[in-house]
Amino acid sequence: MNCARTTGGIVRRKNAWSDQEIATAVQIYERWHGRITKVALCQMIAKKIGRTYSSVYQRLHLYGPLFQGTRAGNTAEQSGYGRPPDEVLAEREYRERLPHRDLTSAVCGDPKPGYSALDRRR
Repeated sequence: MNCARTTGGIVRRKNAWSDQEIATAVQIYERWHGRITKVALCQMIAKKIGRTYSSVYQRLHLYGPLFQGTRAGNTAEQSGYGRPPDEVLAEREYRERLPHRDLTSAVCGDPKPGYSALDRRR
């Protein structure tokens, strides 16, 4: 069943992309990428497969030129954020083991002794 909703004259489909839509989008992308602007490319793909420009643009942005699979930049290696250095992890573990000043500081999440802005000014 094809569920559609009209908002301001734009028909928005609520179903997942079919394999045929993905294959068509990839084929058009491979043929025209670098020859026309990204906006024109997404508009061309949207018109051909019957999707909105926004859905094609978002899908390209999230999944890359294959329009499927894992999200682009979803892994730590791809995003540039990896595992923190061992020194940082050791420092965090050391701070975690420090005792709180009192029960209130433990409950309220106050900094451990020596790590507050006031302690550093002294």
